[in-house]
Amino acid sequence: MEKKLFEGALHATLYSKFRPNPPANLISFIISYLQEKYAGPLNLALDVGCGSGQSTRLLSPYFKRVIGSDISEAQIANAKQDTQASNISYILKTASSLEAEDTSVQLITACQAAHWFDLPQFFQEANRVLVPHGVLALMGYVLPCPFNPTAPDDRAAFMDVVDQIYHTTGPWWDSSRVDVDREYDRITLPYPDALYMRGKDSEQFTATVNGTVEEFLGYLQTWSGLQAYIKDRGQAECNKLLLHARLRLLDLLGQQEAGGSAALNWSFRYFLLISTKPKES
Repeated sequence: MEKKLFEGALHATLYSKFRPNPPANLISFIISYLQEKYAGPLNLALDVGCGSGQSTRLLSPYFKRVIGSDISEAQIANAKQDTQASNISYILKTASSLEAEDTSVQLITACQAAHWFDLPQFFQEANRVLVPHGVLALMGYVLPCPFNPTAPDDRAAFMDVVDQIYHTTGPWWDSSRVDVDREYDRITLPYPDALYMRGKDSEQFTATVNGTVEEFLGYLQTWSGLQAYIKDRGQAECNKLLLHARLRLLDLLGQQEAGGSAALNWSFRYFLLISTKPKES
């Protein structure tokens, strides 16, 4: 059964504002992989578990139509609001019931979402709708690494700030989160023609955000584990965690007087599992 952890309107708004866009070279890699395997026109892509549409919008230039689906009404509402491309549509749908006819889809993607799916059901549906030589791509990213824009190689102490909040909220994370930390190493794609790009093999797929301390703290508030922590312990306890992180980051930056507007960068390394449906399946 699919898990609903991003339902609230406030959580969805934070998600839309602060979650990262996948790096352009990751999308390019997926499209190149597809074009190596499939020679026909690119008529339809499905982005499953699309959230507020960050990954969906990046597929728009390559396909005649792109459909983003999610089980959260609030996420879909934000995705529609943030999307201008006329060839993208969004629907409320589970990953176990894809919105497409049999053998009609060239690409199915899921970004930072597959760990919430009923994977056997999702793989069955993906096999139904993919054309022969169509591609299934599962993406995700590990914990972000913040750093000082003027000293980008000095990251260990900054990462300690992230790790502290992650471990403090650990009991409130859903058990499926472990699969992200393990970069989906327990997931086997349904087709033998597959690539598994994790760790050093995926270092090329890194997205860097140039922002501020306050914006980074905004990103941390999109964590489902932190939102569950708030529901259980209250907003005041969360505010204490974030204040401690804020002060520590400012101290590391040497910008105690700048407050939340102090410049801070952070990077996300993505991993990728990608496979091709065989001619006969």
